[in-house]
Amino acid sequence: MVIIILGGGFAGLAAARKLAVLQGNHQVFLFDKNSYSTMLPSLPDAAGGRMPPQFLKEEIARLLPEGIEFKNENVCLVDLENRFIKTEKNQYCFDYLLFAAGSTSNFYGFNQSLERLYTLTTLTEAERIREDFAGYLYRAPHPHLVLSGAGYTALELAGNLSFAAQKSQKTLRITLAERAPDFLPFLSSSQKERIRRYIKRMKFDLKLNDFIEVFDGRNVRLHSGAEFEDVFFCWTAGTKFAIPQIIGKMDLLADGRIVVDECLRAPQYDGVFAAGDSAAMACGGGYLRKAVNFAIYSGARAGDNIVRSIRSKRLKPFRAVDLGWVIPLIDDSVGVVFGKIPVCGRLGLRMHYFMCGYRNFNWTNRRRFFQFSLTL
Repeated sequence: MVIIILGGGFAGLAAARKLAVLQGNHQVFLFDKNSYSTMLPSLPDAAGGRMPPQFLKEEIARLLPEGIEFKNENVCLVDLENRFIKTEKNQYCFDYLLFAAGSTSNFYGFNQSLERLYTLTTLTEAERIREDFAGYLYRAPHPHLVLSGAGYTALELAGNLSFAAQKSQKTLRITLAERAPDFLPFLSSSQKERIRRYIKRMKFDLKLNDFIEVFDGRNVRLHSGAEFEDVFFCWTAGTKFAIPQIIGKMDLLADGRIVVDECLRAPQYDGVFAAGDSAAMACGGGYLRKAVNFAIYSGARAGDNIVRSIRSKRLKPFRAVDLGWVIPLIDDSVGVVFGKIPVCGRLGLRMHYFMCGYRNFNWTNRRRFFQFSLTL
Protein backbone atom coordinates (compact mmCIF):
# COMPACT_ATOMS: atom_id res chain seq x y z
CA MET A 1 0.00 0.00 0.00
CA VAL A 2 1.13 3.55 -0.76
CA ILE A 3 -0.08 6.17 1.71
CA ILE A 4 0.46 9.84 0.93
CA ILE A 5 0.16 12.71 3.42
CA LEU A 6 -0.19 16.17 1.88
CA GLY A 7 1.24 18.72 4.29
CA GLY A 8 3.88 18.76 7.02
CA GLY A 9 2.06 20.94 9.52
CA PHE A 10 0.42 19.95 12.78
CA ALA A 11 -2.14 17.58 11.22
CA GLY A 12 0.28 15.93 8.80
CA LEU A 13 2.91 15.31 11.46
CA ALA A 14 0.36 13.89 13.90
CA ALA A 15 -0.89 11.52 11.19
CA ALA A 16 2.66 10.46 10.34
CA ARG A 17 3.30 9.42 13.94
CA LYS A 18 0.27 7.13 13.82
CA LEU A 19 1.15 5.72 10.39
CA ALA A 20 4.68 4.84 11.50
CA VAL A 21 3.33 1.59 12.99
CA LEU A 22 2.80 0.21 9.48
CA GLN A 23 5.45 -2.24 8.37
CA GLY A 24 6.05 -4.65 5.53
CA ASN A 25 4.73 -3.75 2.10
CA HIS A 26 3.54 -0.27 3.05
CA GLN A 27 5.13 3.00 1.96
CA VAL A 28 4.23 6.27 3.66
CA PHE A 29 5.23 9.56 2.04
CA LEU A 30 4.74 13.07 3.42
CA PHE A 31 4.83 15.97 0.94
CA ASP A 32 5.42 19.63 1.71
CA LYS A 33 6.79 22.48 -0.39
CA ASN A 34 8.76 23.73 2.63
CA SER A 35 11.54 21.78 4.30
CA TYR A 36 10.28 22.90 7.73
CA SER A 37 7.11 23.01 9.79
CA THR A 38 5.92 26.32 11.27
CA MET A 39 4.27 27.54 14.48
CA LEU A 40 1.61 29.37 12.48
CA PRO A 41 -0.14 31.20 15.37
CA SER A 42 3.04 33.25 15.92
CA LEU A 43 3.43 34.53 12.36
CA PRO A 44 2.30 38.06 13.37
CA ASP A 45 5.00 38.09 16.09
CA ALA A 46 7.65 37.11 13.52
CA ALA A 47 6.38 39.75 11.08
CA GLY A 48 6.64 42.44 13.76
CA GLY A 49 10.04 41.32 14.99
CA ARG A 50 8.92 40.34 18.48
CA MET A 51 9.83 36.67 17.93
CA PRO A 52 12.84 35.67 15.80
CA PRO A 53 11.74 33.35 12.98
CA GLN A 54 14.10 30.52 13.94
CA PHE A 55 11.97 29.86 17.03
CA LEU A 56 8.88 29.20 14.90
CA LYS A 57 10.21 26.32 12.83
CA GLU A 58 11.88 22.94 12.70
CA GLU A 59 13.01 20.76 9.82
CA ILE A 60 10.29 18.27 8.88
CA ALA A 61 12.82 15.48 8.35
CA ARG A 62 13.80 15.77 12.03
CA LEU A 63 10.19 15.55 13.19
CA LEU A 64 9.16 12.46 11.24
CA PRO A 65 9.30 9.01 12.82
CA GLU A 66 11.33 6.23 11.23
CA GLY A 67 9.63 4.68 8.24
CA ILE A 68 8.04 7.90 6.91
CA GLU A 69 9.71 9.31 3.78
CA PHE A 70 9.69 13.08 3.33
CA LYS A 71 9.29 14.57 -0.15
CA ASN A 72 10.21 18.28 -0.26
CA GLU A 73 8.02 18.92 -3.32
CA ASN A 74 5.15 21.27 -4.10
CA VAL A 75 1.93 19.39 -4.91
CA CYS A 76 0.12 21.20 -7.73
CA LEU A 77 -2.56 18.65 -8.69
CA VAL A 78 -4.52 15.83 -7.06
CA ASP A 79 -6.46 13.45 -9.31
CA LEU A 80 -8.91 11.55 -7.12
CA GLU A 81 -10.50 9.76 -10.07
CA ASN A 82 -7.23 8.16 -11.19
CA ARG A 83 -5.63 8.17 -7.70
CA PHE A 84 -2.42 10.07 -8.25
CA ILE A 85 -0.85 13.37 -7.26
CA LYS A 86 1.42 15.55 -9.37
CA THR A 87 4.20 17.80 -8.12
CA GLU A 88 6.39 20.20 -10.04
CA LYS A 89 8.88 17.34 -10.40
CA ASN A 90 7.08 13.99 -10.45
CA GLN A 91 3.83 12.03 -10.36
CA TYR A 92 2.92 9.58 -7.57
CA CYS A 93 0.11 7.04 -7.30
CA PHE A 94 -1.61 6.34 -3.98
CA ASP A 95 -3.84 3.80 -2.28
CA TYR A 96 -4.63 6.08 0.66
CA LEU A 97 -4.48 9.87 0.72
CA LEU A 98 -4.66 12.33 3.58
CA PHE A 99 -5.28 16.02 2.85
CA ALA A 100 -3.51 18.05 5.54
CA ALA A 101 -2.16 20.86 3.39
CA GLY A 102 -3.46 23.89 5.27
CA SER A 103 -4.39 27.23 3.71
CA THR A 104 -3.17 30.04 1.51
CA SER A 105 -4.42 33.61 0.98
CA ASN A 106 -7.78 34.08 -0.70
CA PHE A 107 -7.95 37.24 -2.80
CA TYR A 108 -11.62 36.75 -3.78
CA GLY A 109 -10.91 37.88 -7.34
CA PHE A 110 -8.74 40.86 -6.42
CA ASN A 111 -5.77 40.85 -8.80
CA GLN A 112 -4.16 44.29 -8.73
CA SER A 113 -0.40 44.56 -8.12
CA LEU A 114 -0.36 41.33 -6.09
CA GLU A 115 3.43 41.27 -6.21
CA ARG A 116 3.50 44.54 -4.24
CA LEU A 117 1.13 43.62 -1.42
CA TYR A 118 1.88 41.44 1.60
CA THR A 119 0.19 38.29 2.88
CA LEU A 120 0.71 36.29 6.07
CA THR A 121 0.17 32.55 5.72
CA THR A 122 3.80 31.33 5.77
CA LEU A 123 7.00 32.08 7.64
CA THR A 124 8.60 33.29 4.42
CA GLU A 125 5.83 35.87 4.08
CA ALA A 126 6.29 36.94 7.71
CA GLU A 127 10.02 37.45 7.14
CA ARG A 128 9.29 39.46 3.99
CA ILE A 129 6.94 41.73 5.94
CA ARG A 130 9.49 42.24 8.73
CA GLU A 131 12.32 43.13 6.35
CA ASP A 132 10.32 45.30 3.94
CA PHE A 133 8.40 47.09 6.70
CA ALA A 134 11.66 48.14 8.35
CA GLY A 135 12.77 49.64 5.04
CA TYR A 136 9.39 51.30 4.55
CA LEU A 137 9.56 52.91 8.00
CA TYR A 138 13.01 54.25 7.19
CA ARG A 139 12.05 55.87 3.88
CA ALA A 140 8.38 56.91 4.33
CA PRO A 141 7.92 60.36 5.90
CA HIS A 142 4.35 59.51 6.95
CA PRO A 143 4.09 55.70 7.16
CA HIS A 144 0.60 54.29 6.72
CA LEU A 145 -0.28 50.62 7.18
CA VAL A 146 -3.46 49.49 5.37
CA LEU A 147 -4.93 46.06 5.99
CA SER A 148 -7.67 44.34 4.03
CA GLY A 149 -9.89 42.67 6.62
CA ALA A 150 -10.40 43.12 10.35
CA GLY A 151 -10.26 39.54 11.63
CA TYR A 152 -7.93 38.28 14.32
CA THR A 153 -4.97 37.97 11.92
CA ALA A 154 -5.40 41.60 10.84
CA LEU A 155 -5.66 42.83 14.44
CA GLU A 156 -2.64 40.81 15.56
CA LEU A 157 -0.53 41.94 12.59
CA ALA A 158 -1.57 45.57 13.05
CA GLY A 159 -0.57 45.43 16.71
CA ASN A 160 2.80 43.86 15.98
CA LEU A 161 3.68 46.31 13.21
CA SER A 162 2.58 49.18 15.45
CA PHE A 163 4.99 47.82 18.06
CA ALA A 164 7.77 47.71 15.45
CA ALA A 165 7.08 51.32 14.48
CA GLN A 166 7.24 52.44 18.10
CA LYS A 167 10.62 50.75 18.49
CA SER A 168 11.79 52.72 15.44
CA GLN A 169 10.35 55.89 17.01
CA LYS A 170 7.98 56.32 14.07
CA THR A 171 4.35 57.41 14.14
CA LEU A 172 2.38 54.85 12.17
CA ARG A 173 -1.12 55.41 10.84
CA ILE A 174 -3.16 52.19 10.63
CA THR A 175 -6.34 51.60 8.62
CA LEU A 176 -8.32 48.36 8.58
CA ALA A 177 -10.92 47.98 5.82
CA GLU A 178 -13.55 45.33 6.55
CA ARG A 179 -16.14 44.50 3.91
CA ALA A 180 -18.62 43.12 6.46
CA PRO A 181 -20.84 45.33 8.64
CA ASP A 182 -19.14 44.00 11.78
CA PHE A 183 -15.85 42.39 12.84
CA LEU A 184 -15.24 39.03 14.55
CA PRO A 185 -18.93 38.07 14.74
CA PHE A 186 -18.23 34.99 16.90
CA LEU A 187 -17.18 37.15 19.87
CA SER A 188 -19.45 37.88 22.82
CA SER A 189 -20.60 41.46 23.31
CA SER A 190 -18.16 41.98 26.20
CA GLN A 191 -15.23 40.57 24.20
CA LYS A 192 -16.12 42.76 21.23
CA GLU A 193 -16.32 45.83 23.46
CA ARG A 194 -12.87 45.04 24.87
CA ILE A 195 -11.44 44.87 21.35
CA ARG A 196 -13.17 48.14 20.45
CA ARG A 197 -11.40 49.76 23.39
CA TYR A 198 -8.12 48.24 22.21
CA ILE A 199 -8.69 49.60 18.68
CA LYS A 200 -9.42 53.04 20.10
CA ARG A 201 -6.38 52.96 22.40
CA MET A 202 -4.13 51.91 19.51
CA LYS A 203 -5.68 54.59 17.28
CA PHE A 204 -6.58 52.14 14.53
CA ASP A 205 -8.99 53.48 11.92
CA LEU A 206 -11.54 50.67 11.47
CA LYS A 207 -13.69 51.10 8.38
CA LEU A 208 -16.64 48.68 8.23
CA ASN A 209 -18.71 48.08 5.09
CA ASP A 210 -15.64 49.09 3.11
CA PHE A 211 -12.89 47.41 1.11
CA ILE A 212 -9.87 48.08 -1.07
CA GLU A 213 -11.08 48.75 -4.59
CA VAL A 214 -7.86 49.95 -6.26
CA PHE A 215 -4.19 49.26 -5.51
CA ASP A 216 -1.52 50.43 -7.97
CA GLY A 217 1.43 49.07 -6.02
CA ARG A 218 1.84 52.22 -3.94
CA ASN A 219 -1.52 53.91 -3.40
CA VAL A 220 -4.95 52.53 -2.49
CA ARG A 221 -8.52 53.66 -2.96
CA LEU A 222 -11.35 52.25 -0.89
CA HIS A 223 -14.86 51.53 -2.11
CA SER A 224 -16.05 54.47 0.01
CA GLY A 225 -13.84 56.78 -2.04
CA ALA A 226 -11.09 57.33 0.56
CA GLU A 227 -7.64 57.48 -1.01
CA PHE A 228 -4.28 56.90 0.67
CA GLU A 229 -0.84 57.45 -0.81
CA ASP A 230 2.40 55.50 -0.30
CA VAL A 231 0.97 52.77 1.92
CA PHE A 232 2.26 49.46 3.23
CA PHE A 233 -0.59 47.19 2.15
CA CYS A 234 -1.25 43.81 3.81
CA TRP A 235 -3.95 41.39 2.67
CA THR A 236 -5.51 39.59 5.65
CA ALA A 237 -9.03 39.14 4.33
CA GLY A 238 -9.27 35.35 4.33
CA THR A 239 -7.76 32.03 3.29
CA LYS A 240 -8.52 29.14 0.98
CA PHE A 241 -7.40 25.54 0.38
CA ALA A 242 -3.69 25.37 -0.43
CA ILE A 243 -3.72 22.81 -3.28
CA PRO A 244 -4.56 24.68 -6.51
CA GLN A 245 -6.16 21.87 -8.56
CA ILE A 246 -8.18 18.82 -7.55
CA ILE A 247 -9.78 16.53 -10.11
CA GLY A 248 -12.82 14.92 -8.54
CA LYS A 249 -16.13 15.73 -6.94
CA MET A 250 -16.17 16.47 -3.23
CA ASP A 251 -18.33 18.61 -0.99
CA LEU A 252 -16.40 21.76 -0.14
CA LEU A 253 -17.02 24.82 2.01
CA ALA A 254 -16.58 28.29 0.56
CA ASP A 255 -13.01 28.40 1.90
CA GLY A 256 -12.18 25.11 0.14
CA ARG A 257 -12.22 22.83 3.17
CA ILE A 258 -13.32 19.26 2.41
CA VAL A 259 -16.51 18.13 4.13
CA VAL A 260 -15.69 14.87 5.89
CA ASP A 261 -17.72 12.28 7.79
CA GLU A 262 -17.24 11.58 11.50
CA CYS A 263 -14.26 9.34 10.73
CA LEU A 264 -12.62 12.12 8.66
CA ARG A 265 -13.22 10.40 5.33
CA ALA A 266 -14.16 12.19 2.13
CA PRO A 267 -17.28 10.05 1.50
CA GLN A 268 -17.05 10.22 -2.27
CA TYR A 269 -13.69 8.40 -2.48
CA ASP A 270 -12.53 5.25 -0.74
CA GLY A 271 -9.29 5.73 1.18
CA VAL A 272 -9.31 9.54 1.02
CA PHE A 273 -9.21 11.43 4.33
CA ALA A 274 -8.80 15.06 5.41
CA ALA A 275 -7.67 16.64 8.69
CA GLY A 276 -6.63 19.96 10.16
CA ASP A 277 -7.26 23.08 8.09
CA SER A 278 -8.06 20.91 5.05
CA ALA A 279 -11.11 19.37 6.73
CA ALA A 280 -14.59 20.73 7.41
CA MET A 281 -15.48 18.82 10.57
CA ALA A 282 -19.11 19.05 11.63
CA CYS A 283 -19.83 20.40 15.12
CA GLY A 284 -23.08 21.64 16.64
CA GLY A 285 -24.82 22.43 13.38
CA GLY A 286 -21.75 24.11 11.91
CA TYR A 287 -18.08 23.30 11.43
CA LEU A 288 -15.08 23.46 13.73
CA ARG A 289 -12.92 26.56 13.47
CA LYS A 290 -9.33 26.26 12.31
CA ALA A 291 -7.12 25.67 15.36
CA VAL A 292 -3.83 23.99 16.26
CA ASN A 293 -5.42 21.60 18.75
CA PHE A 294 -8.06 20.44 16.28
CA ALA A 295 -5.35 19.97 13.64
CA ILE A 296 -3.24 17.79 15.92
CA TYR A 297 -6.12 15.67 17.21
CA SER A 298 -7.79 15.25 13.82
CA GLY A 299 -4.48 14.41 12.17
CA ALA A 300 -3.84 11.70 14.75
CA ARG A 301 -7.34 10.29 14.32
CA ALA A 302 -7.09 10.30 10.52
CA GLY A 303 -3.73 8.54 10.64
CA ASP A 304 -5.07 5.97 13.06
CA ASN A 305 -8.14 5.39 10.89
CA ILE A 306 -5.99 4.79 7.82
CA VAL A 307 -4.10 2.14 9.78
CA ARG A 308 -7.38 0.62 10.96
CA SER A 309 -8.75 0.60 7.41
CA ILE A 310 -5.66 -1.18 6.09
CA ARG A 311 -6.01 -3.75 8.87
CA SER A 312 -9.75 -4.15 8.19
CA LYS A 313 -10.71 -2.83 11.63
CA ARG A 314 -13.64 -0.59 12.50
CA LEU A 315 -12.85 3.10 12.13
CA LYS A 316 -13.19 5.43 15.10
CA PRO A 317 -15.04 8.76 14.98
CA PHE A 318 -13.23 12.00 15.65
CA ARG A 319 -14.43 13.69 18.84
CA ALA A 320 -13.20 17.26 19.14
CA VAL A 321 -11.87 18.45 22.50
CA ASP A 322 -12.07 22.24 22.60
CA LEU A 323 -9.31 23.60 24.83
CA GLY A 324 -10.22 27.14 23.83
CA TRP A 325 -8.66 30.05 21.96
CA VAL A 326 -6.99 33.39 22.64
CA ILE A 327 -6.54 36.43 20.41
CA PRO A 328 -3.27 38.10 21.53
CA LEU A 329 -3.28 41.89 21.19
CA ILE A 330 0.20 43.14 22.24
CA ASP A 331 -0.82 44.30 25.74
CA ASP A 332 -4.29 42.75 25.92
CA SER A 333 -6.22 39.67 24.83
CA VAL A 334 -9.63 38.06 24.61
CA GLY A 335 -10.38 34.38 24.63
CA VAL A 336 -12.15 31.35 26.05
CA VAL A 337 -10.68 28.24 27.70
CA PHE A 338 -12.34 24.84 27.96
CA GLY A 339 -15.16 26.08 25.77
CA LYS A 340 -16.78 28.42 28.29
CA ILE A 341 -14.37 30.21 30.67
CA PRO A 342 -13.52 33.72 29.43
CA VAL A 343 -9.95 35.00 29.70
CA CYS A 344 -8.51 38.39 28.85
CA GLY A 345 -5.64 40.77 29.49
CA ARG A 346 -2.16 39.60 30.38
CA LEU A 347 -3.38 36.23 31.62
CA GLY A 348 -4.69 35.45 28.16
CA LEU A 349 -1.42 36.63 26.59
CA ARG A 350 0.63 34.39 28.86
CA MET A 351 -1.62 31.42 28.11
CA HIS A 352 -1.35 32.01 24.35
CA TYR A 353 2.45 32.14 24.28
CA PHE A 354 2.78 29.29 26.77
CA MET A 355 0.69 27.09 24.46
CA CYS A 356 2.75 28.21 21.45
CA GLY A 357 5.73 26.94 23.42
CA TYR A 358 4.05 23.74 24.53
CA ARG A 359 2.98 22.89 20.98
CA ASN A 360 6.32 23.88 19.47
CA PHE A 361 8.74 21.51 17.78
CA ASN A 362 11.87 21.36 19.94
CA TRP A 363 13.09 22.37 23.38
CA THR A 364 15.01 25.42 22.18
CA ASN A 365 11.83 26.85 20.64
CA ARG A 366 9.71 25.89 23.65
CA ARG A 367 12.09 27.54 26.09
CA ARG A 368 12.07 30.79 24.10
CA PHE A 369 8.26 30.96 24.11
CA PHE A 370 8.01 30.00 27.78
CA GLN A 371 10.47 32.76 28.66
CA PHE A 372 8.60 35.26 26.51
CA SER A 373 5.29 34.40 28.19
CA LEU A 374 6.80 35.23 31.60
CA THR A 375 7.78 38.75 30.45
CA LEU A 376 4.20 39.76 29.68
